[in-house]
Amino acid sequence: MRTFEDFLMEKHGEHYVGTKDCMIDDFNKWVSDLGADEFIEYGNQALASIKAELLEKLPKERDTFGAAIDIFKAPNIGFNDCRAHVNRIIDEVCK
Repeated sequence: MRTFEDFLMEKHGEHYVGTKDCMIDDFNKWVSDLGADEFIEYGNQALASIKAELLEKLPKERDTFGAAIDIFKAPNIGFNDCRAHVNRIIDEVCK
């Protein structure tokens, strides 16, 4: 599964103009220059992308993961709420 850093690298790469040799240094500068609002926006985009990726991997039938599917489909759920809910489901499944 992609990480937030992978997501940011993709976003940086969409607008990068230069040689491959300088890309990592330019990425590090680009990330350090991001403002708080930009960082939060990219975080929200990454979360939406990760939620979509996980939905594709979850079973289609309603079972113990049904609640996880519902929580991931919620449009405005925050990361901490999502993580806490998934951890509860994992605890139930692993009993």
